[in-house]
Amino acid sequence: MYSTRIIHLFFLELGYSALQQRQEKDAILYFLQAYNLSPNPEVALQLAYLYAGEKKEKTAVSFFLIASSSSNQHIAQLAAKAYLVVQQAINTPSNSFVKNA
Repeated sequence: MYSTRIIHLFFLELGYSALQQRQEKDAILYFLQAYNLSPNPEVALQLAYLYAGEKKEKTAVSFFLIASSSSNQHIAQLAAKAYLVVQQAINTPSNSFVKNA
């Protein structure tokens, strides 16, 4: 039987491979599997970016918050900045644009 760590790494590899092939929805599934096996801020940040790209801002925000608690300052700062951008997008209705006739 394979260890949890090896399976985690396998799902990460599948996730990054899916990203290279621009298969974001598949990448989300693989990264979720990896995250569920071994939750960590780096995978949470990857998921947050993917969910933001899929216009699932509320889910993205929750993963950005997880990633912002990273002990890795670079990961934490990236997550905090992206959190603010996505939170602003949630609070700004997309239909507020008014066309000039």
